[in-house]
Amino acid sequence: MSPGGGKEVETDRSRKESVLLIGFDTSEMELLSQGLHSHGYDSIRASDPIGALEHVYGMGRTPPDVLLINLNPVHRSGLKLIKIVRAFRQGFPIIAITPLGADSRIMDIEESSIPTMHGPIDFVQLNKNIQALRAVAKAVVKGRAS
Repeated sequence: MSPGGGKEVETDRSRKESVLLIGFDTSEMELLSQGLHSHGYDSIRASDPIGALEHVYGMGRTPPDVLLINLNPVHRSGLKLIKIVRAFRQGFPIIAITPLGADSRIMDIEESSIPTMHGPIDFVQLNKNIQALRAVAKAVVKGRAS
C-alpha cells in the first residue's frame, strides 16, 4: 500500500514529459504506455484514484505533466477525480478517453473544457492534444509568475 491508503503505483520516469494513466485495465495500460513511449513520453500507471491524486499533487514525487483518464461508465470515479484535481490544481492538463459511441452526457457542463477522445486511441492526435494542453499550462504558469 502507498501512503494514504491507495494501491501501489507503477512508475516509469526515464523521459522528461510524463502522462499519468488512470482507469484503464492492464492490457489498455500496456498499449497506452507503448504508444506514449513511441511518441517520446513517459507513462505513470495509477491503479486507483488515491494513487493518481498522490502523483498529481506531487506527494514525494515529481507530478506528471498530463492526466489521461478513462471515463468508461464502469469507472464512475473518473468525473469525481477530475473535479478534485480541478479544485486544487486549476489548469492541470487532463484528457478524457471515452468508449466509441459513449453517451455525450458523460461529461457534465463543469468539465466541458476537458478534451475528450473516443477509443480506439489515435496516438498522433493524442500527441497533438498533449502538446496543446502543455502549451496552455506553461502559459498559465508563466502568467502567474509575472
